[in-house]
Amino acid sequence: MTNPKRVCGGGLLTAMVVAYSFGAQPAAMAHTPPPSRAQVLTGEPAVYEMRLPDAETLKPRAEAGDLEAQFELSEVYAWGEPQDFKASEYWLRRAADAGHAPAQADLGMGLGLGSGATGRLPHDPVEGLMWLILAAQQKSDQQGRVETLGHALRRQMKPEQIKEAERRALEYRLKNSR
Repeated sequence: MTNPKRVCGGGLLTAMVVAYSFGAQPAAMAHTPPPSRAQVLTGEPAVYEMRLPDAETLKPRAEAGDLEAQFELSEVYAWGEPQDFKASEYWLRRAADAGHAPAQADLGMGLGLGSGATGRLPHDPVEGLMWLILAAQQKSDQQGRVETLGHALRRQMKPEQIKEAERRALEYRLKNSR
């Protein structure tokens, strides 16, 4: 059972944020054409329809430790009806902490861009970059997306913030490699 949800955005930037946010789950978005040149130039909203799995179907798998189910459940709580950002963050952090690269990338993006981008996370570029570094080290199929997000975030940060994020990522890796 899926839960259809329509997301409206103002042109290309919103389309990119939505596409990045759902980069690990391209099947979640129905096949819709990209925004037209006129939509981009005029700022007319582009509309995307996503098919989200049912939370009740995912929850038993997520509670049993299925990382993909945890990640998907986070997306359902963030974008479905009714929205529950606290539950979304809980499941996203749980999957990221267990090493799920797409969850790490989403968490990094959400923290790096702040709640304006995803509607669910505070703005914390240091922690955001830490998660993007950890996701990039996994060499997943999300490599290009993660590197692009990491470079964009680094350009907005001070050198000492970048060093702190790198230190935290190293500390996290050492702590969790045992």
